Amino acid sequence: TSIRSHIISFSTRTPTEREQFKLHINENDLVYDIIRQRLIQNEPFRLEYTIMPVKIIPHLTIDVLNDSIYSFIEQKLNLKIGKANRVISADIPDAYDQKYLNCTHSEQVLKVEQVVFLEDSTPFEFSESRARYDKEQIIADNV
Repeated sequence: TSIRSHIISFSTRTPTEREQFKLHINENDLVYDIIRQRLIQNEPFRLEYTIMPVKIIPHLTIDVLNDSIYSFIEQKLNLKIGKANRVISADIPDAYDQKYLNCTHSEQVLKVEQVVFLEDSTPFEFSESRARYDKEQIIADNV
């Protein structure tokens, strides 16, 4: 299965108060603000909003975003990814969902908000992914 990324936006900025809290950073720590549409065989299945602290995950580029951020973190930055805390819920589609997931205003989306940690418990990602209800399922294993 061929997964592809379409980068909708990629920038750096200062974090919101919520992002500071979730990522244990201060107001002057820059973050990457990334929005990606994920496609399988050119069909949109997920929209990802990702915030990462620049000081923890330096040197992110468009090429990395087009490939795998996690592979870059583990192979190029030599960091080990640990656990993630996830909150899974249903939501009503917004304008971006309708545009980038090809869903109607009445089709619910599956929303997954997560904070991902390095092995040493440093949070490095605060993200929200949104998927069409008919395109994604979550399998939760007790690890």
